[in-house]
Amino acid sequence: MSNAIKTVPSYRYTHTQSFKPSETKLKQQDEKQFECALNRYHYLCAAIQKSYHMQDVPPDLSRGQLFPRQGLVFASYTPAKLQPVAGIKLHPRQDGTIHPGDIKVYRDTFRNSWKAREGGILYCIEEDERAFWNMILNYHSSAATTGIKVWDRLFKQLKDSNYDKALVPCMFFAREAGCLYPECPFLHDRDACIRDREKVLMARRVALGRPTTRDISLRERRQLQAHRAAQRQVVLSNPSGGEQESIESRLGALTTRDDFWDEDEDEELDPEVARIFGERATIRNICCNPDCLNVQLKKNARTDSDQQMKMKICTRCKVATYCSKECQVSDWKRHKKEPCLPFEEIVENDDLWDSFGQRKGTGDPRFVFSE
Repeated sequence: MSNAIKTVPSYRYTHTQSFKPSETKLKQQDEKQFECALNRYHYLCAAIQKSYHMQDVPPDLSRGQLFPRQGLVFASYTPAKLQPVAGIKLHPRQDGTIHPGDIKVYRDTFRNSWKAREGGILYCIEEDERAFWNMILNYHSSAATTGIKVWDRLFKQLKDSNYDKALVPCMFFAREAGCLYPECPFLHDRDACIRDREKVLMARRVALGRPTTRDISLRERRQLQAHRAAQRQVVLSNPSGGEQESIESRLGALTTRDDFWDEDEDEELDPEVARIFGERATIRNICCNPDCLNVQLKKNARTDSDQQMKMKICTRCKVATYCSKECQVSDWKRHKKEPCLPFEEIVENDDLWDSFGQRKGTGDPRFVFSE
């Protein structure tokens, strides 16, 4: 079997024109594709036309909604019957705008999602309903923008063309199975999709060349734990006036502080803790062995003792780095399950990446989000 990497998967960017008599399952799938895309197209039209009204939605434990939320009802949209969008947090300000900081977060959510890039705006409508509909509220406010210029231009084009479906990117064309509906009326722009896909792949290549958040966070936590243990030892070896109560109170202050921040907001962060967190920006490479985590610093941050630290790289994946052969051998059992694959296979394999452009399993373990 050839080890060559295909730049474009076999059915991506294809529009099926016909089916063989034996391909009945694909025929059924193509109808589901079109029904899904058409339904979302109508939600898009309702959004642009502002054919909706907001309503409050009480808590609903059956859906896991613990607090009051808002919903949207589309009774005024007549071309199709749309189900209400319920239980999302809509937060317009008094003037109807959404806070610019929130708009930026929502914009980056879609921009950094490879799934959103492949599926286009029709995919985004249900990928993150809270983000999409808050952006729509902002579009209909005095701000007059969704926060994504491409969307703003598309909305104008749709208004001017009486909502021509051929202007809206097909949400399946750039995905691995391609568009299966022969009469699909949506846009199939192969060149634009390939350019967008290459942006996603390039971002992944850049991400693979950086130390992972997982390893850096683990290193920081160990340094902080060691610093706290040293502080405790100082307290134990230097009692104030020999009073046991004083020792216990000072130890209690150490163990109750959250992330080494004192309750007094005006008090500066412990210098050693500041150094530990500040080191993150100076790390060039980190030993991927969780029992080691030695670092190679960037040139402008090195001292004389750091200059001799050279990292070895896994010859198969060209991603994992180690400070010694012993660390590489020790970590192989864990590393091969990541998995360890040729570099471009890792880049191309969507299953290895989350929606935010981060390789699965390499984020901060304290902040894990389900797909």
